Amino acid sequence: MVTEPNRAGKGMRVEQRRCPRLVCHTALQYRDILEPHAPYAGSLTHDLSAAGVKFQAAQWLPAQHRLLLQLHLPGVADPIRTIVQVVWTRKQSHSDQYEVGARFIQITAHDREAVAGYVERGINQLR
Repeated sequence: MVTEPNRAGKGMRVEQRRCPRLVCHTALQYRDILEPHAPYAGSLTHDLSAAGVKFQAAQWLPAQHRLLLQLHLPGVADPIRTIVQVVWTRKQSHSDQYEVGARFIQITAHDREAVAGYVERGINQLR
């Protein structure tokens, strides 16, 4: 487990994530799962793990909200297609954008392995 400073500046908090995450900025597209004819919104990841993703959004997305998401990972031939569930949304300082944390709730084993491999390769390059 990893500990890191609490964002509020009050002591340390224990990292609760089970999967390692990679800070990366790769293309993604998302749309509301309940609006199948809506266009996808484009964005970039902030970080990625085999369990979920943090990305930037132009609008507030409520917790528990489900999205169809496509990730375009460098070195991975096909886009990763998954359904994610929003865990949290936070307004970015000095911006009209939001950071969104979402977990993968429907992803094929093949796509999860592709994401995990991408994250592992990225982390190994940083060592």
